[in-house]
Amino acid sequence: MAKKFSDFTNEATAGTTQVVGYKTGTTVNTRYSLAQLATGISAHLPASSVLVNKTLYVDTANGDDAEAVVGDMSKPYKTITAAKTAASVGDIVHVRPGTYEEDDITKDGVAMYFDFGAIVHPTDAIQTASGKSIIDVSAYANKLIILGYGEFISDYSGTLLPSCVNVATDEAYIEFYRCTFTNGSATGSVKATVWLSQTGTNEQLIECKGDIYKTNTTGGSGEDCLGILNGNIQFVGNVYNLNSGFGGAGINVDSDSADFKGIGNIYVSADAATSYGLYTNNRGSLTWLGNIEVGTQANGYAFYTSSNYTGTSSIQGAIKGAIYLGYSSIAQGSFISGTQTVTASPSGYAITQGSTSESVINLNIVSNYPIFDISAGLVLFQGVAQIASDSQKFINCTGGKFVFNGVVADYNKRLTNSTITGGEVVIQSDFESWGGGHPTNEYVFYVDGGTLRVDGCKIENHQTTAGSGVIEYVSGNLILNAATLVSESVDVTTFSVKVVGALNYLGYNDSFANMAVGGGGSLTNLITGGGAIVVDTDVE
Repeated sequence: MAKKFSDFTNEATAGTTQVVGYKTGTTVNTRYSLAQLATGISAHLPASSVLVNKTLYVDTANGDDAEAVVGDMSKPYKTITAAKTAASVGDIVHVRPGTYEEDDITKDGVAMYFDFGAIVHPTDAIQTASGKSIIDVSAYANKLIILGYGEFISDYSGTLLPSCVNVATDEAYIEFYRCTFTNGSATGSVKATVWLSQTGTNEQLIECKGDIYKTNTTGGSGEDCLGILNGNIQFVGNVYNLNSGFGGAGINVDSDSADFKGIGNIYVSADAATSYGLYTNNRGSLTWLGNIEVGTQANGYAFYTSSNYTGTSSIQGAIKGAIYLGYSSIAQGSFISGTQTVTASPSGYAITQGSTSESVINLNIVSNYPIFDISAGLVLFQGVAQIASDSQKFINCTGGKFVFNGVVADYNKRLTNSTITGGEVVIQSDFESWGGGHPTNEYVFYVDGGTLRVDGCKIENHQTTAGSGVIEYVSGNLILNAATLVSESVDVTTFSVKVVGALNYLGYNDSFANMAVGGGGSLTNLITGGGAIVVDTDVE
């Protein structure tokens, strides 16, 4: 008959209490000390035993670091620091609700889980003394795992890097309820609420989920909510940069090798200095799915690529604020789709492309400012543009190439002429300029250098004032290929093409107009075998 556990205790010698390993249906004679069983060391257990990782509980209200027992939820630690010190690789530290004044709370190979209501909020003095973020990770050998609903708050006011999360490692999965950086310094390292940098290869991944805030009002240098440095990084959450003392970014992809993918919403108040919703100067790829909003649009850009940017970007969402594409060398460029609303702009335009790249713009744009300012590169516009204020133009082109294959919507605003003084503008779909009794002598396009090409489509000027024709030509190249030019003005000084200056190059092939060509000169077709501009008042 098998013995009971109590029978074995009677057989044990004093000071070396032993029990026999027992399994139904088998005979086991090996004796183990209770201390050996408590440690869970696999070498001292029967092969049929199942090992699990240990959980270390932390409760700032009810815990006691001196009396805590690993794995016993009724005897938790008081501090996260004591629990992580006691934890081993493969363990998990479970943090219960409460406020913990600690920083540098993680340990290589130890996972963490935070209940909702668990807040880690070190004092400024604590972080100044340690020089550490709340989560401060550098080149862990094991994957960093932070789970649950923790809230991390930093008041750090020094000149070093730390704030809430500073992670530089090969692989990580980080989730939290919210991170907030409440302070900043006008000198020292660039500040951010969360910094993420992958030190390994792009075959690995850093994932981050949660909402990120920047709320300081004391100023600072280059203050961002989320900073992305290197590697393959994914983010899901909302970003709110509420700085009122100095400019910064919602998300700053600040590296030459970052592949960043994000989903969420970005808001930047931009009430005191030039700021950015999403800023990048990397050579990798950037993808953002979600809305981007600038509070004070005159002080900030919703999306900005610096002059160092040579990578690719794909943005999709509702954009409130101007866009600046400042590429320095040939790049695949940007694909931007969704909607854009512009009430003010630091550059004076809704979209500016300042250097070489290839960009596709597929936005429904409503702007109180001129839409495009193009000086280099290639831009293909396939969206809808609405001018929401009088006396604004659609495009100013001084270089590069702009291809219009979209729609200028009827918003009944009085537009001024689009100007081409360099580069090339190609019109491939019907282009309509709307207005009424003001202003006068505003043609749809003014060409004084560069090239205007109209391919198989119609340009209409709905101004009814004197001198409101279609194209005013001073110099440069004008190519009309099966074009139709229509003006609603009935003034005798209005022309489909008004020739003002010297001829560089003109070509037209089977084109039509409802008003005469005239002004200070006449057109000569320099295309061999080309057709004529047929003037017919019935053309519409």
